[in-house]
Amino acid sequence: MKQKYEFDERQRLNRGIAFQYAFISAMVTMLAVYFLGDVMEVDISIFSVFQICFWIPTTICFMIMIIKDAYDTVRYNLGRIIFTIWGVAGASLTISSLIEIFSKSNIFYELGIQIYQEGHIIAGLCFLLIAGTYWIKQYINWRKFKKE
Repeated sequence: MKQKYEFDERQRLNRGIAFQYAFISAMVTMLAVYFLGDVMEVDISIFSVFQICFWIPTTICFMIMIIKDAYDTVRYNLGRIIFTIWGVAGASLTISSLIEIFSKSNIFYELGIQIYQEGHIIAGLCFLLIAGTYWIKQYINWRKFKKE
């Protein structure tokens, strides 16, 4: 059965604003990555460029929608489950990437496979930032409704 998700007018307006900020941040992110890669000659893998250019604007879009209460629809609230999973995924991705970087015996490098962890760290931190923003907003809303 197909579910119908309904957003009110305020939510639709705030979602449009979030997408506008995400579009602008995507352009700025691509310009920054170009500047780092070509002008400053920093060696960044294509996969890391993709991760950085995808997750930073996506994070900005999600954060604005969460702060403006435009993520969850009027009737359905699946955010707690989704953002808990995102937080766990972000923590595990960030921790495993940092362990991979700082470990002395790196099996990938021993096998001759070169893996760039910058993109994974950025993606993991973005996941954590999105989940953290959601849970902080939930706590603020809980305190606000508790006082009433």
